[in-house]
This record gives sequence, structure tokens and C-alpha cells, in this order.
Amino acid sequence: MKAKPVRAGVLAASMAASISLLSPATAAAQPNCPPPPCSETTLRGPDPTEASIGAETGTFNTTTIDVPKGTIQGMGGATIFAPTGTGNCKYGAVIIQSGMKLDRDRLAWYGPRVASQGFVVMTMDANSENELPAARARLYPLAIDYLTKSSQVKDTVDANRLAVSGWSFGGGAALDYSRQNSKLKASIPLTPWELPTSRYDTVQTPTLIFGAESDDQAPANTMPYPFYRSLPANRPKAYLELKGAEHDVVATPNPDTAAKTTIAKTYISWLKRFVDSDGRYDQFLWPRADTEGKIARYEFVKQLAPPAPPNQCPSPSPTPTRPPTSTPPSSSRPPAPAPGGGQVGIVPIGAPETGDRGLTEH
Repeated sequence: MKAKPVRAGVLAASMAASISLLSPATAAAQPNCPPPPCSETTLRGPDPTEASIGAETGTFNTTTIDVPKGTIQGMGGATIFAPTGTGNCKYGAVIIQSGMKLDRDRLAWYGPRVASQGFVVMTMDANSENELPAARARLYPLAIDYLTKSSQVKDTVDANRLAVSGWSFGGGAALDYSRQNSKLKASIPLTPWELPTSRYDTVQTPTLIFGAESDDQAPANTMPYPFYRSLPANRPKAYLELKGAEHDVVATPNPDTAAKTTIAKTYISWLKRFVDSDGRYDQFLWPRADTEGKIARYEFVKQLAPPAPPNQCPSPSPTPTRPPTSTPPSSSRPPAPAPGGGQVGIVPIGAPETGDRGLTEH
């Protein structure tokens, strides 16, 4: 098969344009291995579908733990949501920081929705409304220390598989903290607010940024999207802009259940892919099917991680046995957007369909 026709076919079927290619060396450094069995680290969960990642609750029961203000010195109150009834399993965790008004209750909907998919979730407030994102970034280490060493669920959290997230000021704080801690597995800022001049070209953490098309507090083309563009072109990243949405689309009360479903599907898939290293969720990220019709723009740099040699992967979990990434998406999955559908994507460096051995971003 000739290189040029293959390339055209791949692009026409799956993406609007071709951008940002990760080098083979980068991909090989992060083998796409399934997590070890539950007794060692975590439950993998059943094979994901569009329905399972969009459901209001996943496969695990959850518990809620209140952490009153003053429990963690230097920060406000917090709430922990965790899977229950899973024996000695350990889970990755995500810490979600609230916005300027210290309103973590508006982020409570992420708690059971994400925890029931197999993560420990901690929503938290800063100590004062006057703290700007750069100052709030210092709160993540306090929350991590409490969650992994002192909390009621400390024995359930895998301290080596952590992610940060946040809304508005909290989203800016998540970006700022990602510059400081390269060991984070994922970062998910939600309509982040920071100084428009902020740049994140040193961040190594796989980062998913949500923007809102009609946001007048953290305008998409002034903050979230430029922040995304400033992230390194050789690391996994994605930007999802919600169609016609305002700044608080990511919080409650939000009557737009379709937007919440779009957020949850992408949020959960990003955590599964990078906190759990579960390649089965690639199909929901590269590209992102706009099932709910809520995506104004979606751009990404894909993690290209071929299956690792057997001696580099831990023993597979007894169930399920389907290997990640090598199995095509289910036929029930909605098709990728047609060209011009607001998405840009990538194809592997040096593949026959590109004939390109360079690293470029358009």
C-alpha cells in the first residue's frame, strides 16, 4: 500500500488535522501495562463502554468522609469519597480544589461518580478566598500528606498514583502545582483561572484542561486554551472546550446533564489512562466522540505506548483478561467526528501513513 493514500485515509476517517507527535522514546518509557492484581495495587474493573464511563455510578460502592476545617493545618475543610468493600485493594487518588469562594460542595458531584469507578477522591477548600492560585498550589502537598498518611482511607490510597484537579482558582493551582511535582500521574484543571501570562512549558504531567466557550471569568481564548498550548508538545495533553458553556458548567447546580456526562466521560477516561495506566480507555480519548453534542473544540497530543515486553509488565489480573490497546473499540461505540468536527489529532511518527520522522505542532 502506498504511503500517501494510507495517510489520507487515516486522517479522513478519524481526525480533522494532524498535530503534535510523541517520539518513540517517550512512548517506550511508559509501557502500557495492565495494573497488577488487586492484592498488589488495584482492581482494573470490567471492560469499559460509552455507557459505563457515562453512568452516574460505576461498579464500586462508595463511602463519604467529612474532614472539618482545622483538621489539616493551613487549609480549609475537605471531603473524601472512597470505594468500599474491596478488601486490601489500593486505588489511585485525585485531589480536587474548589474555586475562589471555597465552595467545594459544588464539586461534590465528582465524588461518588469518580470514586465508584475505582478512585479515592478528595475535594478541598483553601483557607481563605484571598489566596490566589499560586498560593493555593502549596495546599496540594498538605492534602496529599493527610490523605496518604493520616486519613481513614490511608491504607486504601496508592501514594504512587496521584492526580490533581481543581476549578477556577483551584484549576490554576492544579496547573501551578504540576510544575512543581513531576511525579503526578495526571492533572485535570477545570475552567482554570490564572494570570493570562502564565506558561506551563516545563510540566511533565499528562494534563487535560477543560474550557467553556462562553466563559467570561476565565475566557477560553485567554486562559484555558493558551495554557494548553503552552504545555510541552512532547507530552500527553488534551483540551476540551464545552459548547456554549459558562464558567460554572463544571460545578453544581448545573441542569445541563449532557455537559456533565461529557465532562465525566473524559475526566474518568483520563484518570484511568494515566493514573491506572489502563490503555483500554484510549478509545475514549483519541479522538473523543462527541456523543452528547457538547464539544466546541477538542485537541490532544496522544500517548503512543506500544505493548511492553512481557518481562516489563506485572502479572495480569485474573479478570478481565483482554489486553489493553490491542483490541479495537467496541462496534457499539459512536463513530469519531467527521473532518471539520472541531477535533485535531495525531498519528505515529515514522508510520507509513506519515513518512515523517520529525516532531511538529500546528
